[in-house]
Amino acid sequence: MQTSAGFPLLIARTGSGALIYYQGASEPHALRFLGDFLQQGMIVADAGAHFGEFAVFAALRVGSRGAVHAFEPHVAMFALLERNVASLGLGNIALNCCAVAEADGCAEFWERAEPASSSLACPRAAEPGIRRTRTVPVRSLDSYFQQHSAVPNLIKADVEGAERQVILGARRLCSLAPGQAPVWLLEYSVSACSRAGEAAEAITATLRQFGYRCYRLFEDGSLHAWTPPEPPDFPTVNLVASKLELA
Repeated sequence: MQTSAGFPLLIARTGSGALIYYQGASEPHALRFLGDFLQQGMIVADAGAHFGEFAVFAALRVGSRGAVHAFEPHVAMFALLERNVASLGLGNIALNCCAVAEADGCAEFWERAEPASSSLACPRAAEPGIRRTRTVPVRSLDSYFQQHSAVPNLIKADVEGAERQVILGARRLCSLAPGQAPVWLLEYSVSACSRAGEAAEAITATLRQFGYRCYRLFEDGSLHAWTPPEPPDFPTVNLVASKLELA
């Protein structure tokens, strides 16, 4: 189908797929932020690329002089990601069928009935919707980008509560000076972090230890100094972090 950003995309019957079907984008405000931030020639990392909405959008924005490195451990979603990249002839996306976390290795990946909720997080007792468990390769972003002799300008991470592990696996990148350290676009979900055995607040605390300023990206596309979502609903929100002031 045609997305609101103007490119065709094969979608899956997932939550994000339904949002794209009905409104043209799963998170219009996040795409708007990427559209404003990304420039020709930039390098992007997409951890939790799913079937490729953000990776494809970023590849089109950064152009042939830029590059997108996409990571997706879910086999069915990765196959759809491959098809989307091939159908658009995008030669500037490197596809990696693996998870991203703190260190290179292997880990158990729990595939849920809702593919977008699949994660490295061990399910709670009697949790419904678990379809199967697979051992998947895991990369840290520090190791990966050292191997590729590159530094990403932006890292997008939507990994169902393991966002802090992605950050910890990018210590070297996070320690770079302002203007060199990557900007982050992260999902902040109290429920997903709880399922992963993490405290959501640890995401912002870890980023601040590396000298990042944290912002909340609102649905109107505006950025404001970070304030966490409030109970009782704890909505899932987008967190942006940069060492340079953005708002």
